[in-house]
Amino acid sequence: MAKKQKIKCDVESCKHQNTEDEVCELNEIKVSCNCNNDECESNDETVCESFESVEDDIDDDDIGIEVETNEEEEEEEEYSEENPETE
Repeated sequence: MAKKQKIKCDVESCKHQNTEDEVCELNEIKVSCNCNNDECESNDETVCESFESVEDDIDDDDIGIEVETNEEEEEEEEYSEENPETE
């Protein structure tokens, strides 16, 4: 028997969270605790183990960062470090 439940979630840094509807887009999640399973006393002790950070999916290309290297400057720096000028 299939249950038609929604998992409400307001953790915007999770890649599974639909920010518009504030629900988790996964069909199921795993919830665990950081205490002895029989002795949880508050929701601070529980955690969604299905959490995946949005930042894990972001790389330099996704956010439009271009890394430029100036080989000529790097070569000059290496040369000056190897051959310091004497006065």
